Amino acid sequence: MNRIIAILWLLAIGHAAVAGDGDGAAEAPDKRPEAESSSSTSESLRRYSGQLELGDRTLRYEADFEADGSFRRREEVSGPDGKLVFAVEAVGRHEVSPDGSRLVLIDQERRRHVFDRVGESEWRAFDLEGPTRQAFGRIAMVEAADSLTVAAQLRAVVDRDEQGIAVRDCGSGIRFPLDEPGELDRELPTEGLLVAIEGAFVAGDGLSRLQQPRLLAEQVGGCDSRESAAPLGNTYWRLVMVNRKPIEVPAGQREPHLRFAPETGRFLGQGLCNRIGGSFETVGEAIRLRQIDRPPHPCPAGSLNDQDVLDALASAQRFRIRDGELEMVDARGRVRVRFSPGPADQR
Repeated sequence: MNRIIAILWLLAIGHAAVAGDGDGAAEAPDKRPEAESSSSTSESLRRYSGQLELGDRTLRYEADFEADGSFRRREEVSGPDGKLVFAVEAVGRHEVSPDGSRLVLIDQERRRHVFDRVGESEWRAFDLEGPTRQAFGRIAMVEAADSLTVAAQLRAVVDRDEQGIAVRDCGSGIRFPLDEPGELDRELPTEGLLVAIEGAFVAGDGLSRLQQPRLLAEQVGGCDSRESAAPLGNTYWRLVMVNRKPIEVPAGQREPHLRFAPETGRFLGQGLCNRIGGSFETVGEAIRLRQIDRPPHPCPAGSLNDQDVLDALASAQRFRIRDGELEMVDARGRVRVRFSPGPADQR
């Protein structure tokens, strides 16, 4: 019976259009199916799971779908020896194309996971953006007694209505109610309040809820606000340190550097031996660098390579400008990357 209910519900959302990316908040579909009246977790849960191939590694893929269009996802990548290499947890919005042939998941970092239908309750991976991009295989509906709880960080606007306080994710457009509003239970500025917030996302009454929220940063404005990124712009940032190791540039080699464009939310520059780039978002001094381009060529043997640079950038949680230098700081307060401003004629 659980399987029949879940199949009927998933087919019912086949009218939703597949949305594209945008610089501001993603638009939520006009209509959402009604949540089931049953309070049973097993009856309301829609779990899709599968084991996908990722080169010589294995990807365990699980996602819970809720009636409000939200999802919670966990990806676990294991090596040939079966040991966990890394895991990714995400939340966001899921949609099915009008003809029912394609399933799209858009997460809080605007990464899109696209699946093609291969059966009544089975989907084949078509294009997975993010660290598991090269994975292929199938996911299918399975019975699950418990719902997924995932940890994630959002860039979101605070939303208050008669139902309580929630945050609307800028990446996916999904509204996540807060079980414990905490310091957000206050009068909001008329211009809106943009926050960086993290916590545990759980199932609740046909939607995903945010428990134990931790406010990381805030600023007045909405999802399109880019004022906090202004200090990064109009500067040629020369890379001088990665993971406490100073950068030494051999004679005749291009100087590693980055330029940030607050108006587009993109950054671009030169790594140690490859061009590098990606997207970034800020809230106050909180920063997330995402969709970072992978280096196409390995660097010559040495103490540092471009992957070290990209990993350090991806770990950044906050930025600060101290004595004219730009520092990227991780969740433990460690300076992972340091830049100094280049000559005025390069700015």
